[in-house]
Amino acid sequence: MTLIDQQNKLAQGFENVRKLKLELKEVRKQIQDSCMQDQIYYDRYLQIKDLNQLQKVRRGELIDQGTLDKADVLSERLRLEKSNLSEWVRDYMTETNLNTVSIQDSLFEIIPSYSLKPKI
Repeated sequence: MTLIDQQNKLAQGFENVRKLKLELKEVRKQIQDSCMQDQIYYDRYLQIKDLNQLQKVRRGELIDQGTLDKADVLSERLRLEKSNLSEWVRDYMTETNLNTVSIQDSLFEIIPSYSLKPKI
């Protein structure tokens, strides 16, 4: 398969995914619109919305800001560690040509994952 064929295949796949996402979004909107037209559903939706707001306010009263800050810091550290691990796994695969790795007496299969995102 030539480079142009591969690029065309990627472009077609990207377009298929884009179209399916748009179609799914439209169908979900239709479902939501249908549900909102039912008075019982709509009343319960409003009740749940109000309860969620009350819960959010109460949660804010109960949780210390320092604890929230710590959770944010830990979440960011976890994201960075996952990113580092992903790079190390990629390097390991490139250098060893293996798709398995043994860590702490457990064998793990390495499954590459690829995606496309706009380059800015």
